[in-house]
Amino acid sequence: MNNYEITKYLVLRFSRIHLFTMFGLPKSCQLNKQAKRHVLPLILDVGRAIDGGLGRIKAWFWVIVVTKTGFVDRKFMAANHSFKTGTSPIVFAAVHDGHEIRDELEGLFNLTEGERLREEDPYTSKWVDGSDNGIIVHHSRFEADVNRPRDKAVYQRPEDAWGLQVWKSPLPAEVLNRSLEVYDGFYRACGSFFDELFSQHQNIIVYDIHSYNHRRESAQQEADPAENPEVNIGTQNMDRERWHPVVESLMQHFRSFDYSGRRLDTRENIKFKGGYFGKWLYSRYGKNICPVSIEFKKFFMDEHTGEGYENDLELIGRMLRSSRKPVLEALKSL
Repeated sequence: MNNYEITKYLVLRFSRIHLFTMFGLPKSCQLNKQAKRHVLPLILDVGRAIDGGLGRIKAWFWVIVVTKTGFVDRKFMAANHSFKTGTSPIVFAAVHDGHEIRDELEGLFNLTEGERLREEDPYTSKWVDGSDNGIIVHHSRFEADVNRPRDKAVYQRPEDAWGLQVWKSPLPAEVLNRSLEVYDGFYRACGSFFDELFSQHQNIIVYDIHSYNHRRESAQQEADPAENPEVNIGTQNMDRERWHPVVESLMQHFRSFDYSGRRLDTRENIKFKGGYFGKWLYSRYGKNICPVSIEFKKFFMDEHTGEGYENDLELIGRMLRSSRKPVLEALKSL
């Protein structure tokens, strides 16, 4: 479901649910801050758009329910991820951009919010508007990492998470299972999203956009540039020979892009080769999909404070957007 469908479902179908039913929903269904930002404004807009005066009444009913009780079944919400569908065969995805966590996890973390943010990929969602097809994951990878296999999706040991002790104590089974429900929900939604795209296109290219730290020792000490390119292109999750024209076109565009008078160091499979999201896509759609893992070194931000540099964010966004034309031309040669 996209945001419009979710809110339409709420406004039209569930307006008759008695208020006491809402109070009876379990804690795991509590509406988080991210959901409120996504859902509440849409409730009023969709209510007015689809059902006139009656829609307004239904919409206000739901605003009262959501704000007063704070409960709604998460399966009807876009709090965890968003999908944008267009007509292009190119999809931009930011699956590690999310920072939100559900309320029941807040007291269980052994990490500060800043420590979690440092291992996430902030600002990558800003670049998803480079295509009319987009995927953004809003929940933190510390809740459920959709770029890892299911049995590794919830970090439980320091070796799962860069040596970090993520939790104060082992997660209760019911909490772990609710995090895995978030993971499963993402991949169910992905299946529907890409199945629909493949009904329109024979081949699809996915820009799987990430970022990585390069000043782990200290803010002043940068990792060896020889082993840490500014842009790492991961290509292990595809038929590399078949998609050679597309990959080379993309890399050439990045290497030739005028980045404030210089060129970005762009190399293939140096730091990363691609994660589980790309592997899942390749296993499901085979040679017809090209998941390119695009990892930007965090030169566009201060990885210790989380501050982004507006000029760099804009330049990277422009580079990604402008890459579509040569990539689509290369796609025609397949």
